[in-house]
Amino acid sequence: MTLEAIKREITERLREVREDSEEFSGSSAYPELQKLITKAISRVALCETAADLEAIDDLLAVIEECWNSCKTEITGQESEEGLFEFNFEL
Repeated sequence: MTLEAIKREITERLREVREDSEEFSGSSAYPELQKLITKAISRVALCETAADLEAIDDLLAVIEECWNSCKTEITGQESEEGLFEFNFEL
């Protein structure tokens, strides 16, 4: 898989997460989640190497944490949902 194809898949997934997160718009952490997703999309666009892409793993983990926090707040049930599980090979 090419670097550009990987970037497209990650960006597409981030956009899906942003769209799906609208159901949590009443959460106090929702604005932060939206900022994090926007930041991640921007950082993916700037990636030029596989190492650059690997460097955003921490940001994706923070997005998952924030997503789960929003979901827990809205549903009242603890959430530990995994949002980003990629198996890419260059």
